[in-house]
Amino acid sequence: MLQQEELYTQKVELLLEMHSKKMLGELAGLKEELRNLSDQLAGLKRAQRAAPIAAPPAAVAVATAQETQAATPPVAAADAQPIDRNGIAPQDVSIEKIFYFGQK
Repeated sequence: MLQQEELYTQKVELLLEMHSKKMLGELAGLKEELRNLSDQLAGLKRAQRAAPIAAPPAAVAVATAQETQAATPPVAAADAQPIDRNGIAPQDVSIEKIFYFGQK
């Protein structure tokens, strides 16, 4: 009986030791990953400080809107151009000709 209790005690001690080693290994891995992420963050901060200061977002948005307006043709000019190879413009085709509203 005493011998079985000693075996159980040794088993429990061994299991606790294995579990402790596993947890310490996982903790060391997490610490290493945290260190790597901290280094990456520091590198990004250095790169941000070294980069030239860009225009404020509002100025960029205004400039982009102006470029877009300059690039798009007026709506009236787009409607006047033929949209198919037969030379039919959108104003030449009424909605009644596209959809059938007759009796079934």
